[in-house]
Amino acid sequence: MKYYIYRNDRQEGPYEAKTIVNMRLSNDTFVWNETMSDWQPIGTIPELQQPQAPTPPYQPNYGQPNYGQPNYGQPNYGPSPAYAVNQGSSSNYPKPSSHMALAIITTLMCCLPTGIVAIVKSGKVDSLYFAGRYDEAVEASKSSMNWSIAGIVISLIAWLAYVLMIFVFGISMAAYS
Repeated sequence: MKYYIYRNDRQEGPYEAKTIVNMRLSNDTFVWNETMSDWQPIGTIPELQQPQAPTPPYQPNYGQPNYGQPNYGQPNYGPSPAYAVNQGSSSNYPKPSSHMALAIITTLMCCLPTGIVAIVKSGKVDSLYFAGRYDEAVEASKSSMNWSIAGIVISLIAWLAYVLMIFVFGISMAAYS
C-alpha cells in the first residue's frame, strides 16, 4: 500500500510502506492513503512503525574480575565511586588556608625572595589537601605564612635601617656646617 507523507510543510509521495520505514521518520510525522479519512501520525499505524533500537546488553559493575580464581572471602568491589572534588581528603578536617594573598603582597611590596618561596608553598596547600595528605597541607600552609612573615620582617628591618642611616647622616652633616 502506498502512503503520502507530510513534512516540511508540504505533501510528498506516494511511497511504499517499506520505503517510509527506511526513511527513519519520527513517529510524529503525518501520513495518509486512500483508505484513511484524515492524516495520522506514523506511530499509530502498525505497518509503518519505526524499528526500535536494540537495548544494549547488561553492563556488569566495574570491579576487579576474578579470572576464575577463588575470592578468599574478599568482598566484591562494586561500582567505581563517583568523582568528587575533595576525593581522598578527610571531611573531618577543614581545608587549611593557603595564605596566597599575603604571599603575593609580600612578594610585590616587601621582599621578593621570601615572597616567591611563600607563593610556592601556598600553591601546594590545595593539591596536598585534595590528595588526602592533610598533615602535609597544614605544614605547607604554616610554611607559607612563616615565609611571608619573614619577608615582612626583613623589609621592616631594612626600612628602619634606611631611615636610621638618613637620620644619622643628616645629624653628622649638621654638625660639620
